[in-house]
Amino acid sequence: MSPIKKILSFAQNRDPWQQDLIRRIYTKSELRKEDTDQALQLLKVCYGILPSEQAPCPECLTESHTAPESPQVPKVTLYSLGEVKFVNRLAENQTLQFAVDGITVVYGDNGSRKSGYCRLLKKLCRVRSGGEEQIFGNAFKSEQTPPAEVTVRFSAGTDAPKKVRWLDGEEPPPELGRFSVFDTRTVPIYADKENKLEFLPHSMDILPKLGALCQSLAGSVDTEIRALEVQLATPLPQFAPRTKIAEIVAKLVSATPTKALPTVTQLRELAQWDQESEQELNRIERTLKTDAQALAARCRQLKAGVEQLKTDLSNAGAVVGDDALRKLIANVKTTKTARAAAALTAKTAFQNEPLSGVGTEPWRLMFGYARKYSEIAYPGLSFPVTGAGKVCVLCQQPLTPDASHRLKRFEAFIKDTAEAQAKKLEQSLTKEIATFSRFTLRPRNEIETFLLGMETIDPASNALEEEIVEFFKAVATRQTAFVKSWQELVGLEALPVLPPSPAPKLSSAIERLNKLLRGYEQSQNPEQRAILEQRKEDLLAGKQLSENIRIILIRLRQLTTLSKLKQCKAACDTTAISKKNSELRRLFITQEFEERLSKEVKEFRLEHLPFKIHERSDRGVSFLGVDLDIVQRLQNKDILSDGEFRALALACFLTEVNTIPHHSGIILDDPVSSLDHVRTRRVAMRLVQEAKRGGQVIIFTHDLVFYYELWMAAAEAQVPLTRHWIRATSEHGFGTILNKEEPWQAKKVNARLQYLEEKKLPLIRNIQDTSGDQYRRAVMDFYSSLRETWERLVEELLFNGVVTRFQTGVMTQSLKGAQVEDEDYRRIYFAMKRASEFSGHDRTRARQVSFPGPDEIKRDLEDLRIYAKGLKARNKSLEESRITLEKPPEGLLVQRG
Repeated sequence: MSPIKKILSFAQNRDPWQQDLIRRIYTKSELRKEDTDQALQLLKVCYGILPSEQAPCPECLTESHTAPESPQVPKVTLYSLGEVKFVNRLAENQTLQFAVDGITVVYGDNGSRKSGYCRLLKKLCRVRSGGEEQIFGNAFKSEQTPPAEVTVRFSAGTDAPKKVRWLDGEEPPPELGRFSVFDTRTVPIYADKENKLEFLPHSMDILPKLGALCQSLAGSVDTEIRALEVQLATPLPQFAPRTKIAEIVAKLVSATPTKALPTVTQLRELAQWDQESEQELNRIERTLKTDAQALAARCRQLKAGVEQLKTDLSNAGAVVGDDALRKLIANVKTTKTARAAAALTAKTAFQNEPLSGVGTEPWRLMFGYARKYSEIAYPGLSFPVTGAGKVCVLCQQPLTPDASHRLKRFEAFIKDTAEAQAKKLEQSLTKEIATFSRFTLRPRNEIETFLLGMETIDPASNALEEEIVEFFKAVATRQTAFVKSWQELVGLEALPVLPPSPAPKLSSAIERLNKLLRGYEQSQNPEQRAILEQRKEDLLAGKQLSENIRIILIRLRQLTTLSKLKQCKAACDTTAISKKNSELRRLFITQEFEERLSKEVKEFRLEHLPFKIHERSDRGVSFLGVDLDIVQRLQNKDILSDGEFRALALACFLTEVNTIPHHSGIILDDPVSSLDHVRTRRVAMRLVQEAKRGGQVIIFTHDLVFYYELWMAAAEAQVPLTRHWIRATSEHGFGTILNKEEPWQAKKVNARLQYLEEKKLPLIRNIQDTSGDQYRRAVMDFYSSLRETWERLVEELLFNGVVTRFQTGVMTQSLKGAQVEDEDYRRIYFAMKRASEFSGHDRTRARQVSFPGPDEIKRDLEDLRIYAKGLKARNKSLEESRITLEKPPEGLLVQRG
């Protein structure tokens, strides 16, 4: 059974929200925010927090989604990249072609911008997480460039090739995900990411991604839980102890199981209060009024009320007191300053815009609405959406280049540090102002309830109620004044002054009530009075509950939601996912990976290093990689040489891609940097093997030794090899593509002569002013190449290839066609002397030589051609004449007469 079959079986036993998430992970290359938002909605629906109509219908992963797993999946063929725009300094109107079979090797010197094409391929094709690169425009131009563009041609199976115009930021064609890219940036990812190689073939990355998303959803739910717990920390009204209502309200805490919480019906029944209940309470109070026991109870009740009012006064001071307001006013000023800085930034950045006011609050609101509407108008595209065929989301008119550029600058401003800091401070201040505005004090009726009969029991507290009420009014007045005027940066001195706090008088009252209470408690307590007191407490609690029923019901709803959120968080546990992932990893990855990697390690001559396979799971995420079997805890890069480190990364890369089903090809940028000649040859031979298996192999390199080794290995294995040359030219600039053209350094004499005649000589003839700098530079460039061609002639023809660059040995058998005569020396000496004279070598001031004309240059080129032709003929004649030297001479036979 394949991994996906196992995952299908596993998914069927998960909750609907998780089934839907597994399907999304498998069917999409990357989940968007809307996917995770909908997953959270489905999770909440499962546990009753949201109604089902507020979330999409969950869909489980089925075999119909896994059709690409079948062997009939067509192979993808990559044909070309062309019509590049806004990529580094790459020349436009160029097309880089790829051979449909075998190897395509693209040579380019450092600085030719060949890696710009590799960066495009990393965007279009598959690259290891962490190896991505951002594509920039021409960094030497001051103006902001649009997103990179390229036309990619490819086909799937027997389908006709199709062209796709891709813009950076858009989703690439999914078919191109069957190509994997390796370059210098990915080396540490494969060979030493946390001393481990994270390796997950196709389908096996579903459960790790599911585990990671479950962790993310758990974090989102936990944020809601913490916010709810903050609200639950606000104390509820205190009810008389030893009453049924107090007992029930005491259950309204997060520690109470959901089943033990009171129901809405129970609370509403207990909160019913009518005229009959009021009359009963009055009768009981009159009965107990002259009773010592009742007075003691009343003292305790009054004492609790006074203590609560003292706490209220303390809370009021903490929110509206001078120190609290100084801090809040300072935050207002800081926020205003930040907003002014952001406005100044906007004014400076957009002073030349058609309309003023960019960066103001109305503008920011409008721009925010535009962004939200863009999500509806252009679902799935990052705001702002520009380019051909796009319209403005505000005026719905076609976007001109200036308008597109302006939208992007506006978006960049919104994300700018000054704007972001101002927005962050404003959001924080908004919360503080909201907290300040929502702060409420106890109403007068509750104060009256707390102090009811206080003057009878404690005459010294006669004016206490009014002082508290007036203080609370002053607090409310100050609160209202600040809320109305904080925008104008009002100082503390402009706000109403608070009267002295009644808190000291409340403390004195508490002391007096304690003295009275000790006296009352000495009295006897008849049973009947106890019953009346209890009934009185029950009635008072019922009355208080009727006055606070809304707050109590909100608390019940908060607790119910909290319980459901905790269930949601528990449902995000990754234990089962990790367990299943470990099981699948052992079944489908570890052994196969170890066998494949062992073969690759041998290919790259790394057997001398003690490698071991390492595997682990972490909250649903699998890790499988390569460690060195060492005692000390060191990273591989600290132990291996640069060459060994890169060779290990290549081995891991090739191991990985050969475990990916339906993989179509690989792309490598400078794979042999830091490798010695032996391993360079091994890499060339290994990549030829890879091409021989049928996948496309595309290689970018600036290493001529590697270039030669690829050529020789492909020739020996009879694997097709197509060569291209990327270089900087005066005509097109950087990244000029010469398809099916080998680099100058690898060209033989005939090819160089043809290149000089067809490419460089016409450029010289097209220059009208033969006395100007342009002509001088062109001639110097021509003779530099001509001099190098003479040098190559000595190596290839005069010495008949006995010793050549990039060749591993000395071709002694070629000596039979080699001969150097005095005339050869003379001719080459003067030809090199002439070429050096015009190729930019330093000359004395006394000898200013005029540069030759096009016809004279043509004759110098023709002289080389004629001499090369003569050398070839002479070499052939020598080989034919000297072949007799390879055998002993024939003996002379004399006939006797």
